[in-house]
Amino acid sequence: MNSRHEASAITEILERYGVEACIYGHLHGDGIASGFTGERNGIRYALLSADSVGFRPVEVAPAMLRML
Repeated sequence: MNSRHEASAITEILERYGVEACIYGHLHGDGIASGFTGERNGIRYALLSADSVGFRPVEVAPAMLRML
């Protein structure tokens, strides 16, 4: 997904293989604003880079994934 939240080669692969959740990071500082957390085409996305979550641990467990 790009900064405008449009489909990309990666999102197409995730959809093709039936991925249910995508937890990602590596967006920092000003880049956090372009991140996406939510559901798109049946996949739950969550941006969890350290600075995007206030440098606090985030539990990633099956129950949590259902809420993303």
